[in-house]
Amino acid sequence: VTEIIFVGSTLMIIDDRMTICGSTNMNDCSLLGICDSELCVVINDLEEEEGRFNGQTVLVGKVCSSWRKKLFERSIRQSKQD
Repeated sequence: VTEIIFVGSTLMIIDDRMTICGSTNMNDCSLLGICDSELCVVINDLEEEEGRFNGQTVLVGKVCSSWRKKLFERSIRQSKQD
């Protein structure tokens, strides 16, 4: 082995409507593809359901909202175990 390979991941859920998932870092080098080799998937969730933001009923993406809730639940459960 002549070099070390670092593997990272990025997950961003925006307003429970869009998800960005992949190895992309949030900088120009990664996002423009001029320095690093990256892979990223953007999911624009078109299947909507009612959700609550700031005390108001809004339309959110079913999949994105579900992922966020599951990730928060998993994080909270893990922190309680520690």
